[in-house]
Amino acid sequence: WGTKSEQAEDKRKHGTLYNSKKLNPQQIWEIRKAVKAGESQCKIAKRFGIHQVTVSEIHLRKIWHHLEDVDV
Repeated sequence: WGTKSEQAEDKRKHGTLYNSKKLNPQQIWEIRKAVKAGESQCKIAKRFGIHQVTVSEIHLRKIWHHLEDVDV
């Protein structure tokens, strides 16, 4: 049990800060690859059960920025 800042830092270290209940690193890589290939962000969002804004934030690395790209 720590402060909110300490808890957030702990989540960041363990990769659970960004709604890990819905997405895992493999899915983040798939989303990035799909956007890069030109697939509609709305279509991607529906496929993963998330909002289009979340797809955009993943693509722009506003969230999940700590996760490096790998070939999927």
